[in-house]
Amino acid sequence: MGNKMITKQPKNYWLLLIAIFFVFSVTLKAEDTKKPCCTKHETTDHCATEKDTGVNEVESLHKLVSQLWHKDFPALNLTNMKRDVNEIIDFMPTMQKIKIKDQSRNEQLSAKIIKLNNSLNDLKEYLEGLSKAYKTDDKLKNKVVELHNNFHAISELF
Repeated sequence: MGNKMITKQPKNYWLLLIAIFFVFSVTLKAEDTKKPCCTKHETTDHCATEKDTGVNEVESLHKLVSQLWHKDFPALNLTNMKRDVNEIIDFMPTMQKIKIKDQSRNEQLSAKIIKLNNSLNDLKEYLEGLSKAYKTDDKLKNKVVELHNNFHAISELF
């Protein structure tokens, strides 16, 4: 008979393994339930409060953009999209009053506000030419995505 080395596993090896698996799976599930802003068309309130910039004007603008991005654009509701764009345009003078102490960031903000205004006006002009919105309208989609991205470029400054 040869030398056989027998290794014993702890008595509760399987219980420990199950507990580790359970903790790991609960952690993964918790990560899955985090709602990323602006990747799925979900509620406006969730998206508008996900990243608190601490600047009331930016938060207010986020609510307006969220209405378009999360609700009216996915529903292809042309009337509401036009209303949303007009509300955002009406709000833009408030955004132009924001001042940041750091001069270079203030200049960046001004440039980004100009880009947002341009994309707003471009989208407004395009929407005015439509009688109905279609899911296959890539031009509409690209214009809404551009507006959304321009908004996020502003919010990233804060």
